Amino acid sequence: MPAGSGLEWRWSPSGPQSFRLVEVERDLREAGVIVLDESVDPFAGRREWTIHLVDVPQMAVSTELAKMMQAVLADYGRLSAGQLCDLACQTLPMREASRQRRADARLDLAGGPPLLDLGSGLAPLRRWAERNPLSEDEPGGIEDLEEEIRHLAEHRAEAIRLLLEE
Repeated sequence: MPAGSGLEWRWSPSGPQSFRLVEVERDLREAGVIVLDESVDPFAGRREWTIHLVDVPQMAVSTELAKMMQAVLADYGRLSAGQLCDLACQTLPMREASRQRRADARLDLAGGPPLLDLGSGLAPLRRWAERNPLSEDEPGGIEDLEEEIRHLAEHRAEAIRLLLEE
């Protein structure tokens, strides 16, 4: 199945990460929907967080999404965070990114090698576009195109009538 989260995932030695989810988590904490408790794993020495749901927002989900969520919870709901991380690190996108050891590599959830980061290459183009806006009388603008479409409307209709008669 194609990835359905709509999020950009990046490789990290501790498992796949999404910067967007960090923002969502912060927003939920500030809204008082969740509370985080931090602790240290006494055996591995890793920091761990437990998320407590304080307020359950009501939202309608489609039957299809509800079934998918139930299936995922049935398969993985009893696993610890460490087990989930180990499982995620066994996926093809994580193995590919790990093999290349590219810090913060964008994961291709379809299973290919890490995706290129276009941000640094797009920055100069965005700066150029800001310094060079299109002029109002740019040839081939939307108004010209609309006028041409209106002008040719009757000719298109006649050509379609002729084609339909054949």
